[in-house]
Amino acid sequence: MNRIKHQSKRSGFTLIEILTVIIILAVLGGIGFGTYMLVIKQSKSTQAKVMIENISASLENRIGQGLTADDIDILKQNSGIVFDIGNLYPNGDGKDGSTISIYAILSGDFDLSGEVDDDRQPMFPQIDPEYAGKGQYLIRQSEEQLKGGRDTTKLIMVDPWNQPLRYKYPGDKNNVENGFDIWSLGPDGFDAGTLNEDGDDGGLDNITNW
Repeated sequence: MNRIKHQSKRSGFTLIEILTVIIILAVLGGIGFGTYMLVIKQSKSTQAKVMIENISASLENRIGQGLTADDIDILKQNSGIVFDIGNLYPNGDGKDGSTISIYAILSGDFDLSGEVDDDRQPMFPQIDPEYAGKGQYLIRQSEEQLKGGRDTTKLIMVDPWNQPLRYKYPGDKNNVENGFDIWSLGPDGFDAGTLNEDGDDGGLDNITNW
């Protein structure tokens, strides 16, 4: 008599199979997230490069148009911006607030009131404190600040990582006649000569105008 063997039907997945699927999904997710972060990083670097090119060209154009003696007096008295005798460009020390002078000159806001001068239109809308679009060049202020009076200490230019841009005049890198340096500290937020969190020179990812 033949015996018929009944094989039980397999149902579900084993623990090893489930763990394998989870590991595969985790790896794919990690790769996808890493790729996404790389794209974001490259996109912001491109934005910073365009920003610095715009600011540099606009500053050259504005100075080329000429600042009157009255303009310079107002800038000195109301904004504390320093022009050395014979220098066309305002001095800049390359520190956090060094771009305030560029903001004042390009926007016509010579007294740093936070309101652009109607007779001196901004070279580009992103430098207007009231600009509400994407890619504003200044630290964006809240509705509460705008209602209560702008915080003029925030009238400095920032890069896409919301770190202050740096301006130095006379320039160390662009050390030609009337050369000025403008740069972003890049994604790591560290400047040249300083080690970042990975132990690398912070200047390796800087975006500059030289």
